Amino acid sequence: MHVPHRLLVSVSVGVWFGSLGVAAVAAQVPVSAPASGLTTAAVVTGEIVGAVTDVAGEPLSGALVSVFGPSGAELARSNRDGGFSLLSLIPGSYLVQVHRTGYAASRRELVQVAPGPPVVLPVTLSQASKVSAALLAGAALPTRAIGVRDEAEDEADTEDVVGTTAPHDHSERAWRLRRARRSVLKDVSASGFLGDTDNAGHMAMARNLGPTPLERIPLRAEVNLLTRSSFESPSLFDVGQPRPAGIANLSVGAPVWGGDWSAQGAMTTGDVSSWVVAGEWIADSDTPHQLGLDVSYGRQQYYGGNPAALTVASESRYAASFGVSDRWTLSPTLTAELGARYATYGYLQERGLFSPRAALDYEFTQGIRLRIAGSREVTAPGAEEFLPPVDSELWLPPERTFAALSPEYGLHAQVTRHFDIGIEGDVTDGYVVGVRRFYQDVTDQMATLFGVDELGVAPTGHYYLARAGGVMSRGWILSVRREFGDRINGSIDYAMADAFWAQSSVDTELGLAVPGAIRPPTEWFHDLSATVQAVIPETSTSIYVRCRVSGGFVPTEPGDADGMEPRFDIRVRQELPFSPLDTGRWEALVAVRSLFFGPQSAASMFDELLVTRPPKQVVGGLVVHF
Repeated sequence: MHVPHRLLVSVSVGVWFGSLGVAAVAAQVPVSAPASGLTTAAVVTGEIVGAVTDVAGEPLSGALVSVFGPSGAELARSNRDGGFSLLSLIPGSYLVQVHRTGYAASRRELVQVAPGPPVVLPVTLSQASKVSAALLAGAALPTRAIGVRDEAEDEADTEDVVGTTAPHDHSERAWRLRRARRSVLKDVSASGFLGDTDNAGHMAMARNLGPTPLERIPLRAEVNLLTRSSFESPSLFDVGQPRPAGIANLSVGAPVWGGDWSAQGAMTTGDVSSWVVAGEWIADSDTPHQLGLDVSYGRQQYYGGNPAALTVASESRYAASFGVSDRWTLSPTLTAELGARYATYGYLQERGLFSPRAALDYEFTQGIRLRIAGSREVTAPGAEEFLPPVDSELWLPPERTFAALSPEYGLHAQVTRHFDIGIEGDVTDGYVVGVRRFYQDVTDQMATLFGVDELGVAPTGHYYLARAGGVMSRGWILSVRREFGDRINGSIDYAMADAFWAQSSVDTELGLAVPGAIRPPTEWFHDLSATVQAVIPETSTSIYVRCRVSGGFVPTEPGDADGMEPRFDIRVRQELPFSPLDTGRWEALVAVRSLFFGPQSAASMFDELLVTRPPKQVVGGLVVHF
């Protein structure tokens, strides 16, 4: 039988940034705020500025500059010109050290910061192989007090440690580290921290800081005290009746065991009491195999406080997952990524869900890269409530309960088989343009239904899940990324695809509850999304915006012709000009979101499209970094 071929346009579009001109500056990522309490206009601060180069004089981007002193612990990354800056430092003595993958850690410098002109600190790093033997043998690097220095003096001090030249690192791993995306809404992440450190540097820093290195490990921590309110209307301006809940979560991390370790935990109380914990370890990237391990466990208990949710069993639900990954550098131009995840859900008959994935990256010429990826993702209904979020999302515990729309069919896992092949290239210094061809085959595609009121009472705040059938889709995705130094970056995606539906496994109640969720045998649609991340160092403000508009969304109201109303995720963090405690950096957080799912590269195209009437979520509160 001939299947009509239609063009299905999935436009993941965003914002075009070519007309903007933003100067590149060094990113400063503070880990701990000033130790002083209230900051007033009378306080005069100092600065440390400088540049990181190799012994051949080539600038080193992405080097991690760590500072310990009266302002606490702060970090900065060098920009693509090697420059870095640490601003608003309380006058006093600071211990400075620089790390970068493939290079030995710099000697510890004791810098005297005073009000007025900045302290100029040029840093020269040598390759790790030059001095790793001395570091492993326990040779400590000298510590000296310095003030304002010039470049000639620094080079003279460095000659007694390194005397030979080293070429600029043009490997693919170094290229990806220089161009890796970084979230601006959090402190140094596991991947970001690891990308700029090395084992020898960790050992040298821990050994030189004193006889008790365990107590001196640069532990980072973050505490969130938040209030979350959900509004049943998905419209940006229609407030509706809120459903508030209090949230407390904690995350800690440290460079240990030849890698970076992090752990998170969150809990909330109310008629839905839930908690979730997760841990992750990622090996340093200075070996051919960069291993990663992660584990998570979440539990949710519904106490029946809402009589409108009687269809949801008053029971405890749990989910656990374990994942492993390996980024294998076969050559400077060829890298393989392998990974798998095993998950079990206490409320499913299919207890063990196994999801493998693989990818291959090849740079066949400088600035042009080829990527081939494939995966088989087995997703449990309601998994978004329990699994850890992606890096760019807020860490929130399970908020809602859910139930099968049809008790006769129950809940079943969704299986997504995804394959794509793509090529991308550096058009200019700041632009990256790519094109991908993808194929997807989804069994038991899930529809997530809000606003379904079977009992004829007020909205319950819970949602239902139903099978919308099987779908095969194929198409093209065009993408454009642009970075303006460390201040702002954004992305644009545009896709064209066909989708063919097989509705033999559709839950019969779906068409009655939400007629728009029943898809035609073949369809095409447009999908527009954008992601923008920005940092304003002058005001210590971080902004993250993700927006998506699609003609494939299920209409919000039965009479609507399409679901073109945009869905969004907006987050703003503002550092407070004072610290109620002697240590720590305090931020105010405000987030507004109507997107239900987070960004997933190999997820089904229709996961978000088949979310009906997604609630608007508002989160606000305090974030404390230590």
